[in-house]
Amino acid sequence: MKRLICILIITALLFSTAALVGCNVSGKPAEDSFEAMDTFMSFKAYGENSDSVVSQIREKILRLDSLFSTTNSDSDIYRINKRTSDSVKVDDVTADAVSKSLEICKSVDGVLDISVYPIVREWGFIDKDYKIPDKSRIDELLKCVDYTKVSVSDGQITLLPDMELDLGAVAKGYAADEAIEICKSNNTSSALLNLGGTIAAVGKKPDGSSWNIGVANPKNSADYFGYLSCSDCVAATSGGYERYFVGDDGKTYIHIINPKTGYPIDNEISSVTIVSKNGIKSDALSTALFVMGIDKAEEYWRNSGDFDFIILDKNNKVHITKNIADDFKLADENQDIKINVVE
Repeated sequence: MKRLICILIITALLFSTAALVGCNVSGKPAEDSFEAMDTFMSFKAYGENSDSVVSQIREKILRLDSLFSTTNSDSDIYRINKRTSDSVKVDDVTADAVSKSLEICKSVDGVLDISVYPIVREWGFIDKDYKIPDKSRIDELLKCVDYTKVSVSDGQITLLPDMELDLGAVAKGYAADEAIEICKSNNTSSALLNLGGTIAAVGKKPDGSSWNIGVANPKNSADYFGYLSCSDCVAATSGGYERYFVGDDGKTYIHIINPKTGYPIDNEISSVTIVSKNGIKSDALSTALFVMGIDKAEEYWRNSGDFDFIILDKNNKVHITKNIADDFKLADENQDIKINVVE
């Protein structure tokens, strides 16, 4: 999965007593927390049906985890990767998730590729047996990375021999969308869903104010460098500090792989937070824009316009799109960070 350790990249302030900022909500929410998709998840929902909502969300996410896991031998993705034929019949949910993922892969011209799993594994980011692969090995594995060779039809996933899939870059976003639908179908107008780095803010707080979301500081993931006020959105973050190792050459290698080169990204970005109405879009683009780099990320945003971003670079500067600039505030201790509003 995209984030294999339980470090929250972006943590809703509602879940952190020490980080609550002027939170004065009324009514007792239904709450739940558990581990799924290789991370810790927490939910709070308000309203008459809140207990049922939280229970349904847990059940839905655990089912998605059972379908999308690359290590569970009963999952659809595991069966795809261990297939003995070109096509595998999968659950309709898996087919939908793969189909939506392929659409995003195409929209970002392959800088996100759900078939990059063999290379991610080769670097040791799956089993934590970190190593720097020989270039010849990477070149060999790159022949198996090409999302355009994956197709979905009538519940069948078809791909070339030796290709493998991983939905880690989209799984929590897809789960967020499913959770939001559960809230809507139960007329839940106020909920905050923390899917371990992907936050879904449903409506506003019961008192009518916006939710406050803290964006983790890459230098200290237990702290925040800023806060975003939002409602009815999904915010997802990818960071180079989430999972990495230092090689014998003294260089740091992060878990975000460029599927076009087979090597971990080494650019000017420290973290990318995407804010949109769609969970799978936010989750996927947080990785894709990280791979793109700042200039191409800004260009992609200008051409798309259906999401916003907060990018923290390694020079202590925040690049934030104009639509959410007024809703973002730096933490008091990080006032030295410069802000560049992208228009």
